[in-house]
Amino acid sequence: MIRIARSFGRSGTLSAFDFGPMPMLIGAAESADVRSFVDGAIGAVIAHDRKHNTPYLETLAAYLREGCRAQACADAMGLHVTSLRYRLSRIQDLFGIDPETADKRFAIELAIRLHGVIESSEVTVA
Repeated sequence: MIRIARSFGRSGTLSAFDFGPMPMLIGAAESADVRSFVDGAIGAVIAHDRKHNTPYLETLAAYLREGCRAQACADAMGLHVTSLRYRLSRIQDLFGIDPETADKRFAIELAIRLHGVIESSEVTVA
């Protein structure tokens, strides 16, 4: 908890409720099982984006954030809706990711959030 408080620039008397779900996610991010889950769910997308400088993970995250509404997502990203649909099609073709069912959508969103926590905790430690 102290490490988490310091990473958020907080001091004084604190509890886990002061941070919402972040302490649990940060604690879990250090688990090999969580890292394996993230890698299995979106690892190929992350690797592809890094290698080819593509925005697939960003697109997927934005699409989920906008409730899988194509026009709202395209507007938020500053894209034409046809471009967004093309990206989503490529994501499905390349990685087999289709966030149209509730279970898959939840797993992908959880993996994206955990990936963000893992990335931020590695930057904080470095």
